[in-house]
Amino acid sequence: MLPGGNTVFSNTKSNQPMRNLNYAFIVVMMLETVIAILVVRLLTASLPIFLTVSLLIVLLDLCLLYYSVALLKSAHVLGENELAVCLGRRFTATVPWEMVERIDPVSIQVSTKDSLGLVLFRKGEDLYCMGTSRATHVMAFKSPLLVKAKSQDNSSKRGMVTSIYINVDDSQAFDKALKNCMPNNDAEEMKAQEYELEEKAPAFVRDNGWSSENLSHIRTGDPLLQLQNLSYRYGAYKAVDNLSLTVQKGEIFALLGANGAGKSTTLKMLTGLLKPKSGHILLKGQDIWAQGSEPLRGLGPGVV
Repeated sequence: MLPGGNTVFSNTKSNQPMRNLNYAFIVVMMLETVIAILVVRLLTASLPIFLTVSLLIVLLDLCLLYYSVALLKSAHVLGENELAVCLGRRFTATVPWEMVERIDPVSIQVSTKDSLGLVLFRKGEDLYCMGTSRATHVMAFKSPLLVKAKSQDNSSKRGMVTSIYINVDDSQAFDKALKNCMPNNDAEEMKAQEYELEEKAPAFVRDNGWSSENLSHIRTGDPLLQLQNLSYRYGAYKAVDNLSLTVQKGEIFALLGANGAGKSTTLKMLTGLLKPKSGHILLKGQDIWAQGSEPLRGLGPGVV
């Protein structure tokens, strides 16, 4: 984990037009405050009225300054137990590290109509939260996260997302810090883990009583559970890729693999917690994600 507490990574310093506009706004606001107070003093001879109106003007300007400065200092925060994703005062979400599947570097340009050049909207199960128009990283979650952000078509202000696209001004430092927070995020380390598992895994010894010929005779009748070309992505990370298998009544299956191999994602799709991006899950011949099959998704893995 991170020694010494939290580490802050800015995400709006590279948006120079936004920063110039905010600095100009702050200067104009300060001049406007002084002028407004002088005008009030000239228009009223009552000291209590002058002080009251001046106080209201200062409080209003402080509120505007509060949001402006927050954008200038906007940053994501890596902590020992959680990650805080921020975009000034527009958006904040705190995610425990246990919920993060992985964080990968990306380079995606996103068009925005925001006058400050900021990006904040949901599209499907993806959230785009950037201080510039280019995303530098995408984080994928093990389970959906509820966020308060408008969808791309402005149809809803809240929604569930499985990945968040973000940007940081110093990508190299961010990647280095992630290795301390998420060891499994290092692709080379994951490959080493997979190799170690393969080396330690005992070789299967064929039993004459369970030859492939005998097994073909045992697997008769309609299958109890079928996975047909099942796939799921967390942002750009492909957790499950074109998985197909068949389970007959009475059979027992186990999923084995290294961290990030897609075991938990597959089970969550089987139990109805995650909807596959593509493919079908058939329980007793019925697609559990077809319209009208909601009761099937509530049966749980005990049926299988």
